[in-house]
Amino acid sequence: MQNARRTALILTLLFFFAPMVPMVSALDEQGIMEIEVTEERIEMDLIKQPNQLLFKEPHHPSATGGRAACVTQSDAGTPGDAGSDANTSRSLGTNPNSGQTGDQGCMDSTDTEDWYEVTITAGKDVDVELTVPSNADFDLYLIDSSGAYVDSSESVTALEKVSTSGTSISGNAGNFFIEVFVYSGDGQYSLRTWTNDTPPQPDLTLTSINEPASGQPGATVNVEYVVENIYNATSDPFEVQFVLSTDQTYSITDDLIDTSESEAALNENTSRTTTAQVVLPSNLANGTYYWLLFVDGYDNVTENNESNNFLASTGVMLVGESCEDLHPNGQDDAGLGSDAASEQSNATSMGSNVTASYTGCIDGIDENDVLAFDVPADHSIDVTLTLDQAVTTFIDLTYGAVDVD
Repeated sequence: MQNARRTALILTLLFFFAPMVPMVSALDEQGIMEIEVTEERIEMDLIKQPNQLLFKEPHHPSATGGRAACVTQSDAGTPGDAGSDANTSRSLGTNPNSGQTGDQGCMDSTDTEDWYEVTITAGKDVDVELTVPSNADFDLYLIDSSGAYVDSSESVTALEKVSTSGTSISGNAGNFFIEVFVYSGDGQYSLRTWTNDTPPQPDLTLTSINEPASGQPGATVNVEYVVENIYNATSDPFEVQFVLSTDQTYSITDDLIDTSESEAALNENTSRTTTAQVVLPSNLANGTYYWLLFVDGYDNVTENNESNNFLASTGVMLVGESCEDLHPNGQDDAGLGSDAASEQSNATSMGSNVTASYTGCIDGIDENDVLAFDVPADHSIDVTLTLDQAVTTFIDLTYGAVDVD
């Protein structure tokens, strides 16, 4: 290498949070860091996560009796077999009402699926029942026009029931499909349909969360959220539940806040902004947490759509001391007069042939500081990191896109 050539090295300090809860309890969320950087001349070479049900496979195999019980078929009163998918389905018309008599069909070892198409107008719901032949096990499914399964009945009884009520297609004009499936056995079945006016219902959903930046175990924090009722009836009073999680997905290991926020009834097509005062658990481990909110989380209100009651915050709350707590007048990382850059592209160069010590601060929100150094050819760079508290950190030394150490 030529002596005039200089190599730019980037030093990145990473503050790492393990996603597993047992690990979080071992972390402290802030640290004062001191970096010593020295250079010496040596010979060195740089080394350059449609929503369809997975039914019947593999633990639900179709097991018919191996005989062809349906010699001459006339599914739903039309000669021939109903199709085995959406494209070949047999129409039951608009807002069907076959009642107790139902539409007759047959399935056996050579015909394990019958599909029917239904058209409904706005404000309607369809209830569907399947009477299963003796010594057989047939199952019943509702599929929307996109191919997503919205309701199912997979019992071992002689009667299977599904309904558009309470699903995403409730009260909406359009088409959907009914699938009859052979789990075992064969024979003649009856498919009953009833179309009814969809009763007015509320639909509660969360549209935003404004989480607190930080908090301490046992302390009270403010959590702001917006609830909307997006359907055609006033809701009953309801509650909002709060969960703290290390990610944006709920699991049983997450911290459920013991208290809920009680909300008054909400009129149709209106919204409400609430600032709840929430007491954090006294045993909450230091770390960063997302807020997961559930409106009517215990399902006390009957809604048009029960699947849209959850929302996770986009930002995190830091539990434990933060750099902001330690430096209320602003950070001064490495004497820069502010927080050091968090990305390599924005890193400030600290100069060439540097032998110096720097101080700075990182925490669960300000997770990494990046400093840049110019290293002459045939030189090395040594870095020592000292922390004032026991925390989990990484030092990453990079040369452009290459991870050197």
